[in-house]
Amino acid sequence: GNRLLFVKSNIKNSSIQRLSYKAGIESLSNLAYEEIRQILITYLKSIINAIIVYTKNANRKTVFDLDVRYALKAKNRPIALGDSTKIQKQIAKCKSYPSKTRSKKTQMGGFHESDTIDNFDHSQMFFDMNEVNSNEYDFENHVEGGGKKRPPYPKKSYRHRPGTVTLRKIKYYQKQSGNCFNLPKAPFQRLIREIATQYDKNIRFSPDALNLIQLDAENYLIDLLANAKLQTIHAKRVRVTPKDIQMIMMIDNK
Repeated sequence: GNRLLFVKSNIKNSSIQRLSYKAGIESLSNLAYEEIRQILITYLKSIINAIIVYTKNANRKTVFDLDVRYALKAKNRPIALGDSTKIQKQIAKCKSYPSKTRSKKTQMGGFHESDTIDNFDHSQMFFDMNEVNSNEYDFENHVEGGGKKRPPYPKKSYRHRPGTVTLRKIKYYQKQSGNCFNLPKAPFQRLIREIATQYDKNIRFSPDALNLIQLDAENYLIDLLANAKLQTIHAKRVRVTPKDIQMIMMIDNK
């Protein structure tokens, strides 16, 4: 109960937002995040229950990748057969969207990346405005190259138009292969083990089985969000709301 809620809270909104970028969604409602978490837990319960049935039928206490494949095939969600080592290599190549880092050159004029706090001449950065306004101010002692130049000022940071960065992230995540994880592995694996203890307290999972379960769960959520986006476009809206996701769930259940 409380432990499951704690694990569920570790799957943050930023992780779910990466899945929405993969589905091509530009904007996601705040209430939709909790709805997606509930759908994820419900889906994992049905899948893990079927996986444990196949594992017990084989008289084993450890879940392997074949058990996951058979269970998903029974749920009409087959995963293409492939070498687990190849999947691991593809997962290792996956990278998250590069964060924006401020270059030292753009912070202040005359400041170079090779300059440090110890060897940087701060006289190039700070000026006495009383001396600047006077005619006796000598710029040659402060400005490299000589000549009367204006003191350096910080450059203005460039601001993108709304939606530009979002479209860039959508293109970035959609170019990745289908074996890239968008949800963090450690919280997701704890969630799988917590759900599995509700059916069998002595069950264990191999690393390949955990990877297959996470790949299938993420693909399920991406397909769900992609269909919810179509529902949003049909309603002539931009932001995906919980009622769009609930409508798709009702259609799938029927």
